[in-house]
Order: sequence, then structure tokens, then C-alpha cells
Amino acid sequence: MTENSSYTDSGKPIFDRVLEDKIKFGKYQYFLYFFVGFVMIADGSEMTALSILLPVLQEEWKVSKAQEGTLGTALFVGIFLGSIGSGLISDKFGRRKSLMFLSFAQFWFGILSAFVQSVETFVIIRGLFGLMIGFTIPIAPTLVSEMTPTAFRGKGVVIVNFCFTVGKIYSVIMAKFTLTSLVSGNWRLMLFLSSIPSLIVSFGAWRFIKESPRHLIVSGRVEEGIQTLNEIGKMNNNTYTPINEAERDEFVQSQQLTMVSAINQKSAFSSLWSFEYKRITICLWVIWYLMQFIEMGIIFILPFILNKISGEGEGKKGLNDMIFTVLMETPSIFISLSLIEKERFGRKGSLITMMSFVLILFASILALPLSIFVYLISFVKLCQKIAYGMLYPLTTELYSTKMRIPGFSFATAFGRLGAATMPSVMLILFSMGTLMPIVGFAGLSAVIIFTCIMIPYDTRGVDLDKKLLSTDDSQYLTIKDAQI
Repeated sequence: MTENSSYTDSGKPIFDRVLEDKIKFGKYQYFLYFFVGFVMIADGSEMTALSILLPVLQEEWKVSKAQEGTLGTALFVGIFLGSIGSGLISDKFGRRKSLMFLSFAQFWFGILSAFVQSVETFVIIRGLFGLMIGFTIPIAPTLVSEMTPTAFRGKGVVIVNFCFTVGKIYSVIMAKFTLTSLVSGNWRLMLFLSSIPSLIVSFGAWRFIKESPRHLIVSGRVEEGIQTLNEIGKMNNNTYTPINEAERDEFVQSQQLTMVSAINQKSAFSSLWSFEYKRITICLWVIWYLMQFIEMGIIFILPFILNKISGEGEGKKGLNDMIFTVLMETPSIFISLSLIEKERFGRKGSLITMMSFVLILFASILALPLSIFVYLISFVKLCQKIAYGMLYPLTTELYSTKMRIPGFSFATAFGRLGAATMPSVMLILFSMGTLMPIVGFAGLSAVIIFTCIMIPYDTRGVDLDKKLLSTDDSQYLTIKDAQI
């Protein structure tokens, strides 16, 4: 493998070496994880709130089938467009400022949507709200990846991703106290309460989160990046030794090499299709599209299915079933943390294993009595949540620092496109039969498994800026070759 002088003899990039040996994991990362986690809490809360509220709005506003599909699509279209622009905005204005202002805007759009009086206004406001979510979502796992030592990086992203489930739990609890059933209740209060997590994100970004020093250095602001690293180091350790001149020179040299590489790139988007990233990009886009279609599809259609199975408008039974299916996701964090750094599984292997279980469970739902539907779909959500716990770190780690936000943004944006096309498809399938959406989910799960197998390597233990190609760029290195 070709090495450059920004690496030590052990092959570790200077940033990763300083992060692991001097900065370490401490007080700053705890603050970072806490507030960045609320980005995912806000996302999970809003996705679940929308799915729960659609039957309520259908009953209150007497919306047509076409309007029902539009209500479900507006939020996801906004998220899709926001995800596309996230990389450009965060690279221009920085991770911290983007997160702070966009989360605050997200909060206000959430509040406004609780006061609308018509379907048309609701669609517009929720679309703008989704736009803000789309801007902020890619920033969350990226900030975590860029400031977490290699040994803990995968687990860190798993923890942040689990906050999506926390958001869903928060949403169903709010539904329990604000709605009387799956078709009636105070939905405006529920939307108001669901907007609070984004305000917490904005406050945390303003008061506690610092700009990503890795991003600052790669962007040419080396002195700012070093100063930020020193501030974080002092926060984590009272006996911290500031970065010395030799390390400073290595940072400068590393940044210069990055700039030379960037000059050769036409654009972030076109770079995703270079030899180094083409296969990775195709696989990730397909996986994200189908994973989002399935996950958001389950969230979207589940209230309809539960309402059908339990009996139209039968009190809080449907809500209780919703709460149960969400709570069943909670063990996912412990399982994900135990698997993600194991050599036998890692990110890729765990992703394939969990989606295989998902496929088997979907087949079981179709073959077994409806009386156990809630339990089977709960296990589906558990396994899929574990799979997501692997997909997030895998996606952020397959790209270098300069390409990380664009790579993650475009992959998740394509995934959100899957979510945007999902509502109309789900409603059509549901009209054909109560369990027809499950048939569609099973087929898509099989495609995901095949595509996961095509990903060229796992990223467990690999330094973020280490080139994972052989010197002649003719073949990908295996994980064994690439590990430090």
C-alpha cells in the first residue's frame, strides 16, 4: 500500500493518532453524543408522529385518498431535498453552525404545523419541516465519527442511531397522552410536543458543541482545527499536553496532500462515481433506498394494519400495540454494540445477518395467524434496527473525510427518495389486502441482502482517512489487509 508522510510508521493518519493518544474519549464526547443524539430523536419522533396522525387527519379533515398520499409524501420529499443539500451547506458554513440554525428552523416549522387549518397548508409546512430534517440528519453521525477514536467509533454511531428509536418511543408516549385512539384526539398538541427535541439540538450546538476539528483541518483552517483539538483535549483531561510543533507540521502536510487530492476532483457528486467509490456508492444507494422504504413503510402503514386487525377505532388498543412494537426495538442497542466490533460479524456481516432474519420474519407473518402479528412485526423492527445500527457507521466510514458528508448525504438522500415514493405504494398495496405491504417488504429484503454481499469490504477498525485501495487501484483490499 502506498503511504504518505502524513502517516506514522504504523500507518495511522496524524489526526487519528492525536485523537486516540492525546484527546481520547471524555467529557466533550459525552456532550457531543447527548445533543447530537437529539437530532435522531427529533427524526424518529416526527416519522412516528406523522404515521400515527394520518388516520386521525383522515377522519377529522375527511381527506381523499390522493390527499392522504400527499400528506405522507410531503415530509419525505422535504427530507430528500434537504439531504442532497446537506453536504454543500455543512461544508460551506461548518457542521456546528449548520446544525444550530437549521435545528432552530426545524423547531419553528414544527410549531407552525400544529396550528394549520387546511390540508394544503399542512403539506407545505411539513415539506419545509422535512427540508430542515434532511439538512441536519447527515451531520449527526458525521460529527460523531469525526471525533470518536477508532476503537469506539462504530459503537458511537450505533448509540446515536439508537436515539431514532428513543424518538419513536417519545412519540408513541405523547400519542398515548394526547390521542384517544388511532383515529381521534388532540393531534395539534402531539405535534407541538414532537418539535421540542429539535430545540434542544439547537441549544446544544450553540452552547456545547464545537466545530469538527477534522473538518476544519481538511478545509484548510489548520490553526483553528488545532486550537479546537487543544480545547477539547483540556476539557477531557486536566493534564492534557497541547499539540507540539512536530504534530502541527504533520497536520499542515496532511492538509496540503488533501488539497492536492481535492483539486483532482471535479465535484463531490462526480467523485462518488470515481473508480475508488463507484461500487461502494451504487451498493449504498440501493441499500439506503430499500431500507428506508421498508422502515418508513412499516412506520407509515402499521397504524392502518393495526386499526384493521384490532377493529376500527377500538379505543387505545391500537396505540398500545404501537407502543409495544416500538419498545421491542430497545434491545437493539445492546445487540448492536456486542456485534459491531467483533471480527466475525463487523458492520457488513451483521447487516447481512439481520436482514436475513427480517426476510424470515416477513415470511412468517404471511404464513402464521394474525393473532401473533404484533409480536412478529415487533421482531422485524428489532432486527431492522440492529441492521440500521450497522449501516450508519458503515456508510460514514467507507468515505474519506472530504467525501464523508457528501457520500453520506447523497446515500441518505437517495434513501429518503425511497421513503418519499413509499406512501402511495403502501396505500395501493393495503387496498389490495391487509398483508400485501408485507409481501412487498419481503421481496425488497431479499434484494438488500444480495446488495450487502456486493459491498467490497468491511470497515471495522479502519482509520477514516486511510486509502483502502491497492497501489495500482485495480482491486479493493480485504479488511484483514486494511486494518491497522
